[in-house]
Amino acid sequence: MKILLVFILIVIVVLAIVFTSFQKVSKKNNLQNESSVPNNGEPKKNIFNDLRNRAFNMTPSQLGLGLVSANDVYAVIMDWDLKHGIMTLVSYQTGDASIYLSGGGGYIGGGQQENVKKAAKIFVHNAQSFISKAVLNNLHPLPDKNCVRFYLMTTAGVFTSQVEMKHIEDNSSEWLPLFIDANNVISEYRKVTENKITH
Repeated sequence: MKILLVFILIVIVVLAIVFTSFQKVSKKNNLQNESSVPNNGEPKKNIFNDLRNRAFNMTPSQLGLGLVSANDVYAVIMDWDLKHGIMTLVSYQTGDASIYLSGGGGYIGGGQQENVKKAAKIFVHNAQSFISKAVLNNLHPLPDKNCVRFYLMTTAGVFTSQVEMKHIEDNSSEWLPLFIDANNVISEYRKVTENKITH
C-alpha cells in the first residue's frame, strides 16, 4: 500500500514537470498545435477551447470506426487541473491521441507514433469498465480546482466523473487505474518529444 502511494505521488510530480516541459518544448521546437500558428500576421491565438470542443464533437464515423455499439467507449477525454493550468488528454479507439494545454500549445497526431498509439488504445479499451461508475451528461465543463475529470464518449452520449486529486494521491479513488492508464499515454508522448529534442 505504501509503495503504491509513493508511486502515485511520484507520477503526479513527474506529470506536473511534464506539463511545464510540454510548454517549453513546444515553444522551442515549433511542435505546438494549431493554437500557436499566427493568423495573417495577427498575434497568436490560444484556441484550447476550440480544440477541446472539436474533440467532444468527434464521431465514430469521422474516426473511420464504422458501426459502434451504443455503449462502447470510442474516445476518452481527461481534463486535469494542475493548478497553473489545465492539461487535456484526448485519446481515441483508433490510437490517435492529442494533448492540449490551456496556456497554449500542446501536441496532436500522437497516433502516428507506435508507442503513443498503443498506450492510447489501452486507455480507451480500459475505460469501458468505468461506464457504470460515471454519469451520463452531455455537458463538459472543465474540472474544479485540484480535480481530474474523465469523459467517456459513446454514441449513446458522454459519461463523466470528476475525482479530487487527493483521492488519487491516497489511493482511495476507484478511478485510479484509469488515471494511471492516462499517465502512460502522457509519458509515451513525452518520450516522443524528448526524442525530437535530441535528434
